[in-house]
Amino acid sequence: MMKSLIRSATLAALAGAGSLTVASLAQAQTQNTAAGDGIVEEVTVFATLDEKLSVGSKSGGTLRETPKSITILTNERIEAQNLTSLQEALVQTTGVTVGAFSPLDTFYYSRGIRLETLQFDGGAPAYTGGLGFFYTPDTATIERVEMLRGVDGMYSGAGEPGGVINLVRKRAQRTSSMNVNVSGGSWDNYRGILDVTGPLALDGRLRGRAVASYMDRGYHIDRYTTEKQILFGTLEMDVTDSTLVAIGANYEKREDDAYPGWSGVPRFSNGQRIPVSREFNPAPDWSRWHLDTMEMFGRVEQQYGETGTIKLNVTQIEQDSDLKQSLVYGRVDPVTLGGSRIYGTMATYSAIQRMADLSASGKVELFGRTHNYTVGADYTQLDGGQHGYSLPTFAYGNNVGINYFNFNPALYPEPNGTFINYYPKREQSQRGVYATVGIQLAEPLRLTLGGRHANFRYDEALRAVATGATTYLRYDDSKFIPSAALSYNLTDRWTTYLSYGETYKSQGNLYLGPTPGSSPLDPIVGENMELGIKGDVFDGVTAAASIYRLIRDGQGVVEPGTIAAITDPSAGTRCCYIQQGKITVEGMDIEMSGAILPGWQLFGGYTFSQTDYVGNPTGAVNLGRTPKHQGKVWSSYRLPGRLSDVTLNTGVISQSSATYGTFNYGGITLWNASVQYALNETWTLGLYGDNLTDKVYWQPTGTLDNQNVYGTPRSLTFTVRGRW
Repeated sequence: MMKSLIRSATLAALAGAGSLTVASLAQAQTQNTAAGDGIVEEVTVFATLDEKLSVGSKSGGTLRETPKSITILTNERIEAQNLTSLQEALVQTTGVTVGAFSPLDTFYYSRGIRLETLQFDGGAPAYTGGLGFFYTPDTATIERVEMLRGVDGMYSGAGEPGGVINLVRKRAQRTSSMNVNVSGGSWDNYRGILDVTGPLALDGRLRGRAVASYMDRGYHIDRYTTEKQILFGTLEMDVTDSTLVAIGANYEKREDDAYPGWSGVPRFSNGQRIPVSREFNPAPDWSRWHLDTMEMFGRVEQQYGETGTIKLNVTQIEQDSDLKQSLVYGRVDPVTLGGSRIYGTMATYSAIQRMADLSASGKVELFGRTHNYTVGADYTQLDGGQHGYSLPTFAYGNNVGINYFNFNPALYPEPNGTFINYYPKREQSQRGVYATVGIQLAEPLRLTLGGRHANFRYDEALRAVATGATTYLRYDDSKFIPSAALSYNLTDRWTTYLSYGETYKSQGNLYLGPTPGSSPLDPIVGENMELGIKGDVFDGVTAAASIYRLIRDGQGVVEPGTIAAITDPSAGTRCCYIQQGKITVEGMDIEMSGAILPGWQLFGGYTFSQTDYVGNPTGAVNLGRTPKHQGKVWSSYRLPGRLSDVTLNTGVISQSSATYGTFNYGGITLWNASVQYALNETWTLGLYGDNLTDKVYWQPTGTLDNQNVYGTPRSLTFTVRGRW
């Protein structure tokens, strides 16, 4: 029914359209230029260096002032490229490598390290996967994406040193507007969004925003479908001239059916790929993952003195999900075509995550110069429940064979689950206090020093249904994290910086071997040293470049004399491990964006990454997912004169070969393009194409036994956008 409604809305939009002038629906900085009989609104789709950030800073510092490598994807660019998910947005981000077994099993790498830290509006760090919590952001509710490469241990806490993703939610606006976006594309991909905002009362001091989104789509993978519904709302009020209060909620219901899971397909035992099509889905129709997510958030900002601001940012996300999936495993004999099996897993999850961040920042005059400071504390806790089920007739050990060359999903009827275990307790938390001070040593020279003390805790109890036996796992870890940066303003337009930061990841659940009961492993320590420069090439065009050295040290690996890790139920410890595995990543990032000519805007990003690993080779298996060379370019050109109602966009993403495990993946170059046509001041049509050459490629994810996944084939999407 919803597909029919979206189709009807598209036809109604076309029927109601008239003459020319606006090609973008986004609210943005604009400049008016004469064109034909009317006035064309020129939209800036890239952030400037004076854009204020909520990642890497709690004081609202600008991109120019922050001594980090950061890319901002504005709402204008998200809309111009029709980026509908976080996965699609990060594909366009400098230095980020994206891989996916499916749209629900996506992972991101930056500077050779997997990204695991996510923030909302610059608040406390969130856990993004595991413990029954699986977050799948949609751009319908996101104003922009801020991607910080390298370490931000000061404000993101425990995690990996590759980077931090910050999602800035849509906010209520002081002026009224309504936006409609309906689209249809390849593989029955239908989507509709309604976005309304404006003042509600008290002369605009109380304002609101509401977003409703519906998606019903198929994929290039046979039979696999997703239905997703989103309702988002926020209220914002200026309680006084110095006090802002905002509250909001976001509900998402998502149902993935004929879900292909995370297993992909295997290879032949000789290493050759099995000749399945890109459409092949090894999952029966009953394989599914259904998720319900309820998010509530609030923000308070209080100004004090002439420069001070106190900020409180709180978020609670509650999620329930039901997973019953089919997976495959086992290399295929090239002669008999046997050796691979199909099996299933089943679980229900419930999780609630609470995050809070309180900070105060401002400026002080001392010794004739202006200095700044930030102090604060944050807290994150995730309570995750899980009920596990076995599928006795479809278990891993039953050797249910699968024929990849004549697959019939009807041969695998849906199995019934048997309840086998659950978690009475599964809690993970971290709390930290932090402080930074920016000392203006001279007019162009600033020294920033910071420190964070954080505590990380995990508490788990797993109970078997049949016996009632309970296995415990507990650990508590803490660490001080320093950071420092030196910034120098070369001119009014150019700033250079040298920065250092640390982060850590607890391994308190892993104990040194070979003797059980010995001391726990130290945390994995990450460091990032970076030398960079940022500036305005000329009016409207900005550039940034950095060279960096990243170190990740202390990965725990199973002690060579131990066949398998041992679980000690009485203490909840796991033995026996050794502290080993040092990763060093050296490279550079270069990025430029802006309006290089009237009507022509360009973005370009290049990353060089060289990785070295010392230690047990099993710990380095994921490093090859980051190629040595990666370039991303996107161009938007509005035709001049009487053709100015047409905007042409082109882009390319290219990367060198990658090695995952023992397999080499050749370089990939993917082209995309789009055209937008403004029918009148309200309606704009768009046609978008991805992977235009229909490049056939495999993602660098596979082994002999599973997880070989094709990249997405060529796709087309048609959109109708309206703005009032």
